[in-house]
Amino acid sequence: MAGPLPVNPFRRQIVAVSGERYALGTVDWLRRPRFMPGLPAFVDRNEDSQIRARLASIYEGRIFLHWARFPFYQIGKAGDGRVQVSVTDARYTIEPGTGFGRLTLSFAR
Repeated sequence: MAGPLPVNPFRRQIVAVSGERYALGTVDWLRRPRFMPGLPAFVDRNEDSQIRARLASIYEGRIFLHWARFPFYQIGKAGDGRVQVSVTDARYTIEPGTGFGRLTLSFAR
């Protein structure tokens, strides 16, 4: 994906599938080098078919997974022994949590 960035029509955010991770960076047609890797340059997709299926069984998870083009997962434990899953769309952010481009849910494993 080459998505536009605010203010500069010659600059694009790049997100590309690279095996089990996403490559991140920017392209700027007015500078050299034109491509600059992101910080970080890669983010692990961390996809687990059981976790994805569980998310898809929850309304909010199903809607998010339908919308997200570049989802990646961070899986942890909630304080009550439940599983906490943050799924994030790499087009918008690489920070887990809540807000635009992110969804965090917890459920029994």
